[in-house]
Parts: sequence; C-alpha cells; structure tokens
Amino acid sequence: MYFEKQTLQSDQSITYNGQVKIWYLIVIVVSLIGTGVYITKRRWLWDHALRLVLSELFLFALWFSSGVANFDPWYSGPGLRCDLIRTGYMNSSIEKLAELAELQCNTLIASLSFGWINVGLHVVSLLIARKRASELNWVSMPSGKRISLRPARRQVFF
Repeated sequence: MYFEKQTLQSDQSITYNGQVKIWYLIVIVVSLIGTGVYITKRRWLWDHALRLVLSELFLFALWFSSGVANFDPWYSGPGLRCDLIRTGYMNSSIEKLAELAELQCNTLIASLSFGWINVGLHVVSLLIARKRASELNWVSMPSGKRISLRPARRQVFF
C-alpha cells in the first residue's frame, strides 16, 4: 500500500509515493543502531582505519540519500509552500483539516532541515574520521599486540 502511487482528490496530476517515509524511517533506525555500535565498540572502530572510514561513509551516504529523497514533494507534489494553505474557514472540521495540513507542511520542512543539518554533521564526522585514519595503519593489527613499524636500531658491541 505504501509503495503504490496515491493521487490527491483535489488534483489528479499530483501523486504521492510513500516510500520516502519508509526510507527515512529506515535511515533513522540504521543510524540509531550505528550510534549504539559507536558507543559499545568505540575502540574496535577507532583503532582500525578502514572500519572507521567505511562506517562514516556508509552513514553519510544514508543521510545524503534520505535528504535527496525528502525533496520529492518539490518535484512531484505541490511543493512546500505552507503559506499557501488557506485557513480561516467557517466550518470547524474543515478548519481543523487545514490546520493539520499546515502543521504537516511545517513538520516536513523541519524534518528536511534537520536531515540536511545531519548530512553536514556527517561530513564533519567523515573529515574527523579521515584525519584519525591517517594516524592509523590501514592494515589489521593483532589485538593486544602493537607492532612497531620503525626499523630496529642495531647495537654495535665493541
């Protein structure tokens, strides 16, 4: 049902694709799981450069795709012009529906804004992860043992 195109009653040319909401919810759930992994496995991530950069790149790609998908109302719908929603009806039920539509429009704009702020934060996080990764080896090190990559000094005994 969510993936079928639904036409608006007022304008048959406007369709809504529910997959944008589903994708947004999937991105939020995966981000929460990723945050849990960050908290519980911090050392596992931050001591391995490839894991760190790939996890940050994955979360950035999720939020970027979600931000692009949230532009769908501008391209396939009436847009996000909340000021065009007419209120002030005499009928109280129509007035409540108009206020609900205005609230939904304002909520969508806030969600879109916070999503793109999150994309920006993931860019900053990706840059920090890249900086941390440049300090680490890109090869896997055995756990518990640190291997020095500096050549050993030769001691000369006379």
